[in-house]
Amino acid sequence: MNKVVFVVIVFVISSGVANAAREWAFQGVYVKDVSVYNYNNYNMVTVQIEGDVNWNTGCAPTDVHHIVSYRNNSVSSSMQTWVSMLLFAQAQDLPVNLWVDMNNCMSGSQWDVFGAPAGLGLHLYGVRIAE
Repeated sequence: MNKVVFVVIVFVISSGVANAAREWAFQGVYVKDVSVYNYNNYNMVTVQIEGDVNWNTGCAPTDVHHIVSYRNNSVSSSMQTWVSMLLFAQAQDLPVNLWVDMNNCMSGSQWDVFGAPAGLGLHLYGVRIAE
């Protein structure tokens, strides 16, 4: 019984730490570009943003190209909703807030659409229209 309680406690603590880096890091930004594509069986959404932001995240693709991205093996309803919201905000020139993982920088050299430095930037986990 003690082992089960210990495992549950460790799981709960580690789950909190794993999600601690996710935050509404970019608030009141404007959508400049939305790219939706498939690469090596990953469905991708890359968002280029502009606004008054501290571009010193420690993730070179985000800092230089002002991009964040989401990738998944399947197209989820969340992904579809985010794309709809991003395109709506872009069309209406509305600011958005982006929920990203500040510790998850996707910097693979295979993603070089925006040039050097290559990569997809910080991992996107949510979108909302800013107030």
